[in-house]
Amino acid sequence: MDNLWTESSFHDNIKNMVAQICRKLGYATREEFKGKDWRADVFVLANGIKYAFEIQSSIQSVRKTLERQAKYIRDGVIGCWLFEKEPKQKNELENLPLFRLNNNNDNVTVSIKDRKEISLEVFIKDFLHGNIKFCSSLNPLELEVRFIKMDCWKCRHENHIYYIGDLITPCNAKIFFGDIEMWISEKLMFTPEIVEKVLDHAKVNNKLNMATIKERYSNTVGNTYLSFGCSKCDSIFGDWFVFEAIIDTWYGDGVVDKMMISKKEIPVDLKSETPHWCHPGENDFCE
Repeated sequence: MDNLWTESSFHDNIKNMVAQICRKLGYATREEFKGKDWRADVFVLANGIKYAFEIQSSIQSVRKTLERQAKYIRDGVIGCWLFEKEPKQKNELENLPLFRLNNNNDNVTVSIKDRKEISLEVFIKDFLHGNIKFCSSLNPLELEVRFIKMDCWKCRHENHIYYIGDLITPCNAKIFFGDIEMWISEKLMFTPEIVEKVLDHAKVNNKLNMATIKERYSNTVGNTYLSFGCSKCDSIFGDWFVFEAIIDTWYGDGVVDKMMISKKEIPVDLKSETPHWCHPGENDFCE
């Protein structure tokens, strides 16, 4: 297709593509279908449900989009908005399916809030088949463990410690965790099942010399807590210094290895109340 993204052709080309996809799926489809006080770019009747796909090539605010969406809601139509330039939203809204169109060498894709990018054809099919829906929470499937180097402050022996980086959900949302709690033993990274898998991983990676993990007394806080310590002299790595070492890796290099741990392997509830449009693919929805 010649220059799909010129201003004059964008709207009509995408509209025709959406209509063709819907017809290919076997659904009754009309372009520029007129309702009471609205006109849908592509109107579709699929499995007894009415849909309106709106292709937005010009800038339109969320407020204006909600005003137009309200007319669809009033008339029992599910409106879905595909923007060339997606307006900024503070929160994703259940009553406003709104996504961004991208062009990769004339291969049109849809970005689901930057969590996932899928072809226009897959998006339309999955949206009409209920494989994209609004969920009230994010429910991680995997945890990313990041390993970093930490030299002993006392004997200078090289050790490695770790922390939990991203939590990965079925819809590919990455929730940064960071393990920033200090001076307590009940840290996620010290969950016994995680410690076991980390140590098993380190055994087969001869580049990692893991610090030991046990209860130690800290003069700084005047208390005992589960901590990292030198594998040679057993000196405690205080949580403040561990925290500083972790922060350094957030803004540059320093992570020497990574591993993933399935949520199914640890008895911890990591669900967070985060409303979002969920496209889990082959996985279950976040809720």
